[in-house]
Amino acid sequence: MVGYMARLVAAGEPWSHASRHILGLRNGQPGARRWRQVWSDARLKGEAPATVSRLARQALGSTAATDADRRAGHAASTTPASASANAAACAVVNSSP
Repeated sequence: MVGYMARLVAAGEPWSHASRHILGLRNGQPGARRWRQVWSDARLKGEAPATVSRLARQALGSTAATDADRRAGHAASTTPASASANAAACAVVNSSP
């Protein structure tokens, strides 16, 4: 799907025209809300689809790891799982020319 979105961008179309159709793919999975939030973040609309996909997967993975720790009885982190994904997204946006 990311390849298709890259072709859309090359043709002059915003990748968000395609991404809105994938927002329900992670429905019911741990981290799905954060995954949708990354794909829907207006600050990332100027980024390459591959970059946004990487950030969304990071957000999904960090939330899943936190949920696994909770199930295993480990102490929860004082930093929300989405904070690291937010920081990564902001770093990408702020590094843009």
